Formats: sequence, C-alpha cells, structure tokens
Amino acid sequence: MYFPESATIANRVPDLAEVIESLDRQLSSVFSTSPLRPRDFASLLGLDLNQVDAVFELLTEERLLELCSMLECGHCSTLIPPEWLDEAIDEEMSLNCSMCGKEIPVDFESSTIYRMVSRVAARIRPSTFSGQETFDHDKNCENIFRKVSDQYELRYAGQTRSLRKSVGLHYLRYLIIEQGRAVSAVELNAMRNHVPTEMMSGSSGETADLQAIRDYRVRFEELSSDLESAQADNDLARAGQLEQELNDIASAIIGATGLGGRVRVQSDTERVRKSVSKAVSEAIEKISDAHQQLGRHLEISVQKGMYLKYAPEEPVSWTLT
Repeated sequence: MYFPESATIANRVPDLAEVIESLDRQLSSVFSTSPLRPRDFASLLGLDLNQVDAVFELLTEERLLELCSMLECGHCSTLIPPEWLDEAIDEEMSLNCSMCGKEIPVDFESSTIYRMVSRVAARIRPSTFSGQETFDHDKNCENIFRKVSDQYELRYAGQTRSLRKSVGLHYLRYLIIEQGRAVSAVELNAMRNHVPTEMMSGSSGETADLQAIRDYRVRFEELSSDLESAQADNDLARAGQLEQELNDIASAIIGATGLGGRVRVQSDTERVRKSVSKAVSEAIEKISDAHQQLGRHLEISVQKGMYLKYAPEEPVSWTLT
C-alpha cells in the first residue's frame, strides 16, 4: 500500500481489501487536490461503485480525503466551482460550461465530491522518493535537470537533490532546453497550458478566437467518447492517455475563456510577465535552499522580465530526459 491510511482500512475491513488496494494504487498517481469522483474510479478500474463509495467514505474518516461541493455540468460532466455560479447571479449574467458551452441553470444543485487532503498531497510518493535522496543512476552525467514522476531530479557540481514539481521548475527546465534563447513570458505560459503562443497573445486582442475554442470543444467530445470505449474495454493504459489529453484540452479551454465561457480579452500581458517571473524566482529560491551551488548558478544565469533567458557565461551541458 502507498498510503498507511489504506493499510489501516484494509486491516479493519478485510472484505474491501482488494478494492482498497486498487484505489490506493490509483490514488498514488494523483498526489494533488484535484476533484475526485468515485464513479470515475469505479469505471476506470472496473470496480463496484457501491464498494468504491464505501472506501472513499472510509478514506475520508482516515483524513486522507475530504468532502467538497462542485457543480457538475449535466451535459459533459465537467466540474465547476459553485462560486462561479454565485458570481454570475450577482452580476446578473448566465454561466456557461467552459467545456461544452451549455448554460448552467441558476437553480443547479451542487454535487458532493472528494479531494485529497492538502497535507497528504504534499507528501513525497513513498514508492519513488524518500526525502533528499541521491540517485544512483547516471553518476557519470555532470548535470541533470529532469522530471521524474511528481519530482524534479537536479544534479549539479556533483550533488543531486530532488524537489517536488512546480510551475517554476517547469519553466526553468524549458529555459535550460532553450539555453541562450530569449523566451517570452507569454510563450512560457502558453507552453504550460499546452496551447499555441498565438492563442495567448493574438493580434485580435483575444486569448483565443471563438472558432479555436469550438474546435477544442469538438475534440473534447471526441476524446470523451473514446475514453468511454477504452473504459468499457478495460484498457487502462489507453484510458490514462485519453484522460491526460482531455485534461490538456480542458486546461486550454479554461485558460482561454473567462466567466460564462466568454473569450478573454488580451489585457494581461503584464500579469503574465509578473506571474512567470515570480514562479521562476520562487523555484530558484527553493533550489537554493536544497542545493546552494545550483541555486547560485541559476540566480546568475537566468534573466527575468518580459523575456526570460538561461544564459550562463559558458555553455553548460544538461541531461533533461
């Protein structure tokens, strides 16, 4: 078992031990406070929904999960924060689902779902890392900056550290890949959200035009259908790939639309600059706490602003994958 809470429940309720083990394995790949629906896990893993519900309730009692309320679109099942509807009512406007574009009724009732408790999500996955461990592989590689599961493996000047993934580390790795090239904050932000740069700073003055959003929604519906088929065939590998692509498209649509599904007006270039620069600065600060030499190197070599660049005095060779 990944989580000691799961083992505790399995010992207490042996009849659910197999279900608990399957859910424990799947939850170990989450490690975030994203919304969790029992029926999604039941469908994906081919488990009985009533048993999954029971285990989720037990995990909540053990304080691994917690209950929260979300609105669920009746057309595409997308989850929406209930405060969005409250805000729409206050502004006397309609709220449309960011995925399918359908209107959410003002009398729509919220659904109870689960989230991983933040203190649990902050743990390092037991099966992969244990503190600031040193990796035995690639000892001959001088410098490493790569993502391994939900961690970043960092090696510089003969010392190796691991840090939990973050947006800032994601940006830094991209800058290292593009060593010597000035990369705009808008490009970094677009890369993070898996959308073309022009969608984030188009000359039309909008983050994305309506046709682009329609195309994303069509693709979302196609993938949703494919996911249902994969789950019906119990093809977990295929289902996992489709879920990742669905999440990427969802991020792109949500990033390009505002409240009520309206296209965002491109008036936040400065906000993007500040956000990206802040994320990079915070990441370098965390690196410095764990690896002083690497932190110092990045502090000197990374330029921040509207354009960011990793430009060391002498070219540095890195292993990034």
